[in-house]
Amino acid sequence: MPDATYTRQVLKTTHRFDGKDYFQMKTKYSWGEVVIDYVRIDNEGNEVYLDTKSLTETINLPKKAELGQSWTSTDGAWRYEVFALGATFITPKDTYENCLVIKAEQQTARDEDKHQIYYNYRADGIGYIGSKTENGIISFLNKYKLK
Repeated sequence: MPDATYTRQVLKTTHRFDGKDYFQMKTKYSWGEVVIDYVRIDNEGNEVYLDTKSLTETINLPKKAELGQSWTSTDGAWRYEVFALGATFITPKDTYENCLVIKAEQQTARDEDKHQIYYNYRADGIGYIGSKTENGIISFLNKYKLK
């Protein structure tokens, strides 16, 4: 796989959808694709993600992640599980310690262009820092900045 890095910016502007305000995160991948993600913290303290395909919210990160904890996306397309706590994620640029690993597994064929299973790594104070599949690292954070 070619260079699979990305730069993420958390934008100061928010996006309002269905009466809720979302932070905008702009991700630019090394192959040129730019994606805007919309996230917010719900009343229970969970980080939720607005899925722009189904226009539904899904928990991105539970307030208190516990090993083995699982949930399914609102549209049933993905199942998530807290797979590991305290993991290390080593990239060509950095080493991240004490990471949370969330296993994401497709439940339907909605996202046929994606892998069946991902292991998504998150670091305290940053959030999502990269993903692995059974073949190794497929993407990792190159640069993170607030804008």
